[in-house]
Amino acid sequence: MARAIIFDMDGTLVDSVEGAWYSLNAAMRLAGLPEIPRAEAGQFMGPPLEVSLHRRGIFGDKFKIVWDEFARDYAEHGIEYTRAVPGMPELLGRLHAHGARLGIATSKPHAYCARTLKLCGFPDCFEAVVGSLHNGIPEDKTAVLREALRLMGLGPGEAVMVGDRAWDVLAARGLGLDCIGVELCGYAGPSELEDAGAAAVARDIAGLEALLMREGS
Repeated sequence: MARAIIFDMDGTLVDSVEGAWYSLNAAMRLAGLPEIPRAEAGQFMGPPLEVSLHRRGIFGDKFKIVWDEFARDYAEHGIEYTRAVPGMPELLGRLHAHGARLGIATSKPHAYCARTLKLCGFPDCFEAVVGSLHNGIPEDKTAVLREALRLMGLGPGEAVMVGDRAWDVLAARGLGLDCIGVELCGYAGPSELEDAGAAAVARDIAGLEALLMREGS
């Protein structure tokens, strides 16, 4: 079994797309910009929000309005739409009971992390919960993953990452970790995880558990 496992949050532990879409469109309306179609909402899950907005040509004053309003609306309303991926809290409980060391590395702002875990009913089993915009950590997956490893006292090859987007796979590989990709919420594009170099891809909770129990054995 993998002895240390670091999880992404959005799209891996929780499905947060509805709340993010709700708050993002509230921000887009305030900025006088076209709303994001629901079918495209998953594209905003994984990359830093700044990257996603810049890809749509949103810069300057418009960018600041969207950034600030999204943060305000998400904290007040959007976060409440978040739900645990079915079966994930139970899986974490089993992994913890078997002695696995668990951590979280997410680009989600750190201020939302504890509230999200409580809202979604996750057990208190994480050694480190690292989000962005905390203690100088930027909204960058490599940075938050590096900090999680530091807090857990882990080096290259001493943990496995679990994530749902190419950003997770690339950050893990860059720091010397294998990454198991998951397709639990459907945020990733076709073959995105395989193309990024995921060590394996799980398409349901049972498949993920089998991979984690086998990892390192």
